[in-house]
Formats: sequence, C-alpha cells, structure tokens
Amino acid sequence: MQIKLPDPRLALVQKNQLFFPNQDHPEFQFRPGMANHPRKGPGGEERHLKVEGKSFEELNPKNSQKNWKTNFGYLYGIDLYHSFYFWECHVVWEEVWKLTQEKQATDFLQGLILSSAAILNTFIGPEKRGAIENMIQTIQEKFQSLPENYCGIQIKKFESHLITYLNWNPWENNSYPLSEDIWQKISQEWVHRLPILTD
Repeated sequence: MQIKLPDPRLALVQKNQLFFPNQDHPEFQFRPGMANHPRKGPGGEERHLKVEGKSFEELNPKNSQKNWKTNFGYLYGIDLYHSFYFWECHVVWEEVWKLTQEKQATDFLQGLILSSAAILNTFIGPEKRGAIENMIQTIQEKFQSLPENYCGIQIKKFESHLITYLNWNPWENNSYPLSEDIWQKISQEWVHRLPILTD
C-alpha cells in the first residue's frame, strides 16, 4: 500500500520556504512496509532521486567556500524533509555526510539523518518505540556540541519539537495496520506537528 500524504509544497513555496521549488521530487514518499523497495519501482526497475546535473559537496560552515547557503545536497534534503520524503532526504543527506570531514558538521548531518529515520519508524507501529527512543538519545548526543544556531537551524528548538513529535503516539486507540481513513486523519494531524527545520 502506498500512502500519499498531504503535500505542503505549495504553501511552503508561497512562504518562500522551499529552496528549490522547481526541483522534481520522487513519484511517491516511501514508507517502510507499505510500498515497494525505495530503490525499486513496481516492476523491479531502478528508482533514482531526480538530481541529474547536480553535484554533492561537503558541508563545512567554517569554510566560506562551502557555506551551507550554497550546498545543494543539504538544502535539497531540507526541501525533501518539508515535503514528507523522509527516506529520500536521508539518502541525500548521507551523500553530503560521506564527503564531509569537519566534526561538528558530520555530527549535525548524522543528527538530521537519524531524525528522518526516527520519523519513518513512527509509521511502522508501536513495536518501534524502543528503536525511536534510542535514536532520540543519539540525536541529542550529536546535537549537544552544536551552537544554538547552526547552518540556518535553531538546534534546541528543532530538537525539542522533534522529540515532542516522536513522543506523539498515532497508534494509540487504533488497530494495526491502519485503515486508509485513519491514515488520512493521522496525516492531517502530522502536518501540524512536524517540526520545521528552518525559521
């Protein structure tokens, strides 16, 4: 089953909150256990993120030539995150992380990657509660050495909102797997609870 959640991109474009409003997004948002393998299409064909012609580079706020404001992978990952593509944004951020050497920047990117992974786990069910709690602890460890504002993000504010969201239990009083109408109700609530990465 493929759940198509509300797409907030139009509202975000109107608020100038998308960095690349014309960049193509994947056809659907991957949900573990609810869709085809994220790297395979329905017929088994390879599925790639549509970033042809774009190159990834390291994130290093201490180097003015590698400023976050011009880092395509980092910013496109934020756009994907804001559009509910959590598996996809973690893939993009991982490409940036692989190229990054500076310690604070690698910790920051790992925290973002874990944040998207933790959100994905909320879709699987209550059996992932323990895994989510472990991720929260690791995210806090990755973020603890960062300054209050880092690469355009208010770290403590984002961390607080993220943990509040992850502690929200959409499965309570609902049987699993969820019916489509329950999914739609949850997704509408989810839109309002999801922490925004930039202010």
